[in-house]
Amino acid sequence: MTIKIRRVLFYGLTLTFFVVGAATVFYSNGWRFDWETFAISKLGAIYFKNLPPDSSVTIEKTNIKFEPGILKSGLYVANLFPKNYPAKVVKNGYQVWFKEISVKPSLVTEIPQIVLVPEKLIFEKPIAEKIADFWLGPEHFVLLNQDGNLLFNGKKIAGQEILSWSADGKSALTKGGNNYFAVDLNNLSKSALAGQAVNLSLTFNNLRKNLGKKDSSAIQTIHFYPENNNKFLVKTANDIYSLDHKKMSLTPLHLDEIGYFTERDGEMIFSRGIKAYVYNLNSGSPEPLALAKENNSKIINIGVSPSDRYLSFLSEDGTLQIFDEDAQSAKIIARNAKSSAFSPDSKKIAFLSGNKEIVIYNLTADEQELKNKRQKQTIILNIGATENTLFNWHKDSHYLFVKYPDALYLLEGDAFPPINFQLIDSSNQKYAYHPETEVLYLLKNNSLYSIIF
Repeated sequence: MTIKIRRVLFYGLTLTFFVVGAATVFYSNGWRFDWETFAISKLGAIYFKNLPPDSSVTIEKTNIKFEPGILKSGLYVANLFPKNYPAKVVKNGYQVWFKEISVKPSLVTEIPQIVLVPEKLIFEKPIAEKIADFWLGPEHFVLLNQDGNLLFNGKKIAGQEILSWSADGKSALTKGGNNYFAVDLNNLSKSALAGQAVNLSLTFNNLRKNLGKKDSSAIQTIHFYPENNNKFLVKTANDIYSLDHKKMSLTPLHLDEIGYFTERDGEMIFSRGIKAYVYNLNSGSPEPLALAKENNSKIINIGVSPSDRYLSFLSEDGTLQIFDEDAQSAKIIARNAKSSAFSPDSKKIAFLSGNKEIVIYNLTADEQELKNKRQKQTIILNIGATENTLFNWHKDSHYLFVKYPDALYLLEGDAFPPINFQLIDSSNQKYAYHPETEVLYLLKNNSLYSIIF
């Protein structure tokens, strides 16, 4: 072999080494030649976080059968060129989920849990019949029959409506006429009506007389005391009291001019006009909250997130502001809100706007996190909502149950089109959802049904 040939082979092999090496490095880093655009692009991926069992996924024209396992509930689809992909999730007997998914270079587009609704719900034997209303609590549910009686496990209990539940869900606060009752549902006697129902109105008025208080105004609101089923916060027109029906004690908190109030882990949050305060129920000292100065309207509602980190304040003119306990600051997020609800994970708040929309606001995610997860700070879902539209979060904090006027839907909390808006039931009187058991309760034609959801 001549020197010339050897040199040609050497330079050729060297060139091949660099070309193949460079190509290998580019390939291993996700670079590919896109024959559709005739350009070199870096690949991305889609990750379906949680898919329904026995479902199939179609991305563009590629069909993928999803087979879940013990350690597998999601699906990872890699090596996708950057563009928008039409994707759908199909399961036999269920409504189709469809979405235009945007894939970005070097990024994984994460799709939250996908919930599919049956094409047609089958209503089997009802839980109860001849029911006028019902109330669902953390542990129990109570029925109102057509004779106007409250029933728990077939037993009649005091009152005609449920006002609230204790934190552990074992007791209920009821009202009948002008009287308020505390009912211990876990300790009912055989004759429940004459058993564990305490007439709080009678107890309160008798103890107030013993105090020699001039306040004779009627009870306006009663709340369970935090973490104590025997104590209550009682509001009249002139003051708020701490009532302990076991110890037969009544203590005025000397807090006048209170508008709305709620409780939170040893504290009471209350409003006075446009201002808000935190009252420590142990030390008895009110502290003002630094709310947004731009609010000039009376506060009419206060919400507490499940994590206790966030407080929401809704004013008469529709101003909705969020107070962050960690940052000790408030921010106005809406000027035309009607009602609001924090998500179960406390990362979002949904509210009904005056523009016939349901709006979802991300509370915790920073700008980069929102971008990586293809989310927006504010998601506007224009569904033609009205002031009578009722909504409630699904347990995974990505879907909302929406009822208007009589139909019930499952609404996807995602700003990327199309918005999946699945019909659950076309006509019902009332619904309630229990996230721990994943049971949806529906009152239809005066009969109560339960559905695993």
